[in-house]
Amino acid sequence: MAIVSVSYFLSSAGYLSLLCLLALRWRPTLASWLLVAACGATVLWAAGIGLAAARDTASVSLLIGLEALHYGAWYGFLLARIIGDAGDGRPRRHLLWALMALTAAVPVLVLALAFAASDPSPAIEAGQRYDPALLGALLLPVGGLVLLENLFRNTDGERRWALRFLVTGLGAAFAFDVVVFADAVLFGVVDQGLFAARGLVHGLAVPLIAVTAARSPQWAPAIHVSRRAVFHSATLVITGLFLLVLAAAGYYVRTFGGNWAAVVLTTLIVAAVVGFLLVILSGRYRAALQRFLGHHFYSLRYDYREEWLRFIGNLGGDRATPLDERVVRAVADVFEVPEGQLWLFKDGVFAMQTSWNMPPAEAVEARDSPFIAHLATMPGAIELPSRLGDAPQDTPLPSWLATIRRPWLVVPLRRGGQLLGFIVLGRARDGRRLLAEDQELLDILARQSASYLAEWLGQQELMQARRFDAFNRQVTYIAHDLKNLASQLSLIVANAPRFRDNPAFVDDMIQTVADSVGTMERLLAQLGRERKADGEAATADIVPLGMVIEQVLRRFAHGLPRPVMEGGDDAAAVRTDRRRLTTVLGNLVQNAVDAAGRDGSVRLCLACHDGLAAIAVHDDGPGMERTFVDNELFRPFRSTKGDGYGIGAFEAREFARQHGGQLEVETAPGKGTVMRLVLPLATDDARHRHGAEEPA
Repeated sequence: MAIVSVSYFLSSAGYLSLLCLLALRWRPTLASWLLVAACGATVLWAAGIGLAAARDTASVSLLIGLEALHYGAWYGFLLARIIGDAGDGRPRRHLLWALMALTAAVPVLVLALAFAASDPSPAIEAGQRYDPALLGALLLPVGGLVLLENLFRNTDGERRWALRFLVTGLGAAFAFDVVVFADAVLFGVVDQGLFAARGLVHGLAVPLIAVTAARSPQWAPAIHVSRRAVFHSATLVITGLFLLVLAAAGYYVRTFGGNWAAVVLTTLIVAAVVGFLLVILSGRYRAALQRFLGHHFYSLRYDYREEWLRFIGNLGGDRATPLDERVVRAVADVFEVPEGQLWLFKDGVFAMQTSWNMPPAEAVEARDSPFIAHLATMPGAIELPSRLGDAPQDTPLPSWLATIRRPWLVVPLRRGGQLLGFIVLGRARDGRRLLAEDQELLDILARQSASYLAEWLGQQELMQARRFDAFNRQVTYIAHDLKNLASQLSLIVANAPRFRDNPAFVDDMIQTVADSVGTMERLLAQLGRERKADGEAATADIVPLGMVIEQVLRRFAHGLPRPVMEGGDDAAAVRTDRRRLTTVLGNLVQNAVDAAGRDGSVRLCLACHDGLAAIAVHDDGPGMERTFVDNELFRPFRSTKGDGYGIGAFEAREFARQHGGQLEVETAPGKGTVMRLVLPLATDDARHRHGAEEPA
């Protein structure tokens, strides 16, 4: 009796789990009430028989009473479903009365037959004969089968899809009960083996009832069964069946194998395990099983929440993989496709952008080709036949498709009504065909992919435009510096006839030309690379300011007005690039010279205080309005000089800011201008370390 108890207790646990699931997702309808009542009655039925079997008190009265409770609850539920699920929505009156009479009469008749048996001894023991009671117990599953047949026959085609699992599960249980009690009626004894298996047989109907409830939200709670859980459960069941087959084969080999039994058995086990692992780990197996479960156990082919999260995760996944390849993989993974290509419109044609697990195509597709025109008019993806030659005549396929192994889909990518490109996908692992639900999902994924790609292409164009802008700005800086060099060299050329016999002039000329050559070499080197924000720190050195000022003054020594130095701290030094500091200071002096005119004056002054060095450039020119200083002076490409570039002051201020300093301006109309370049002084330790390297 222990086997009987375990069997029915397991069945009771299964129906109790289903009952809890239904209660958690409760929907207050009559059908829901009846389904919960039927499951609850089944829990009591299985638990009661299991408990009675454990205590050896399974009398005929108790047994038939529990059977009447169990079947009566299911009769009520099935009758409600027959009334509510009839094809025309209006069940025939005579059918309704007949079924109601059957529902009420059968349990009452069974109870009457049960209590007609006077002997209260156990009914499951061999040799006991209770023919009237067992005959009544036989009528209960027969009535249940009649109700199931009426329910399935009077339900329209759409609802049959949801009810077939319920009908199959309960029908198998009821039919097994017919076998159990028919055997008992014939032989006057309830077979203990059949009766023990009966609990497990009824328990097998639990998952089928749950699937039907999930497919019938109009009369059952909306139960969500995870596809992943179902997939792993199915894999576990298949694994168990495999182990059973392997055990049977091993038993046969051990029994009839003779001397080779051990060798053959070991080889068989290893080969079977290896083969099974190859199947389990196969992407084609997983795809086929998921497709089977989605088609037969769910109303929708996809779990859209899970698929969308996986798709978005693939799009924004590994940043080391380019976005174009991530787009192909994200779309392909949803449809279990192992390969694909992305084609985008660029330079006036459609060309392959990337290829994933597929040989690249060297061809291009013209914008006005028949294939592109046909693709632009298609509402969805183009499904290609296994043989491209079997394609419809109205589908112009390009020749390069023949170079792709097993192409399946061509998915257009549209953005704002325009064809941005398309994706070519290979055959799916499970060999599926494209259905209407697949087309709808594919259209959503294509729209999202096109949005990502359009933004990605826009960012690439913006980055390219920024590179050109940075290059143009670099060229402008260089042109500005070259203009200053040209002015200095022109001044030398103009003064050469007057001072050619002056050794000091010749020395200054040679030094100025050498500095100009060095500056031009530096400018050409900068033109070949991008300017880095932290490049100053990488090439910085300890630069004495007196040396830089002296070099700048030497450039303007033979022109008018001639800049002069008024005092300063010869020991002051800053950490920077000497050539760039010389260029910036030369620009400030050049601006002062231009503003002062031939009859004006330009003075330089160097002062140090609070760890800062200030190089002030004074001119007695016309000065500037405060509004011009605030709004125009530091705006690039704005200049008051006809041949100027308008970046000298801007570059000086940016240079000062990069070094933690600033460029101060003191000016007023008619009072001249002071441009003060303020930079942090180099520390004493740094100056001592670099003192030996300072140029004389």
